[in-house]
Amino acid sequence: CITNATSPDSCACPVRSIINAESHICECLAGHGGDATNANIGCSVCGTTAFKPNVGNTQCTSCPAGSSIADGDTDATSSDSCVCGANAEMNTEAGRCECSAGYGGDATNSFVGCSPCGSSSFKDTVANMACTPCP
Repeated sequence: CITNATSPDSCACPVRSIINAESHICECLAGHGGDATNANIGCSVCGTTAFKPNVGNTQCTSCPAGSSIADGDTDATSSDSCVCGANAEMNTEAGRCECSAGYGGDATNSFVGCSPCGSSSFKDTVANMACTPCP
């Protein structure tokens, strides 16, 4: 606040935060997690693997396993921004990315990923598992 402030309108919030008109408390913007009322914490962008839909002094929510924010955005505000990597799709029931049919591996493990089944194997389901050898 400015010296001798007589109104909350005279106060300024830290970077990446705004003042809540009702509570007169600084809160982190959507897409930013942390605590604007604590100078040691402050507000930081959610990064490439998390999102936060609302204004408030709360942490960001992680994307489902194997997914990250589309286009490398760092201040996402919706879970819809979380996308699976190549050859994988979101299994909303399981809450994770899984390899598409025709691809084997583990979409939740960036070191493994999803690779095409070879000419002597197949996979007819969306799942994180190896391709099955042809009979």
